[in-house]
Amino acid sequence: MCCQANNIHKHTHTGVGVFDGVVVVVVVVVSVGVADYLGSILSYIILAIPVFGGVFDDLSPADLSALISRVSHAVTHQCVCVCRCVT
Repeated sequence: MCCQANNIHKHTHTGVGVFDGVVVVVVVVVSVGVADYLGSILSYIILAIPVFGGVFDDLSPADLSALISRVSHAVTHQCVCVCRCVT
């Protein structure tokens, strides 16, 4: 009986400990959060270049605000979709 228990243990061992799996999950979750956060910041930085460069000078403040809102929402949505694909 003792030999059978050892044999079963050898075949069911995957080589990955519980701690290793937890570390992988934590790294993925933190990476996704950082990428999501930095993606939002990056969208505003990229949009600031043409706004302060005078490309949108012909827009009213309300139209400019709507444009910034639409673009930042689209970029943030894309970041979230990519991050969901990773996880």
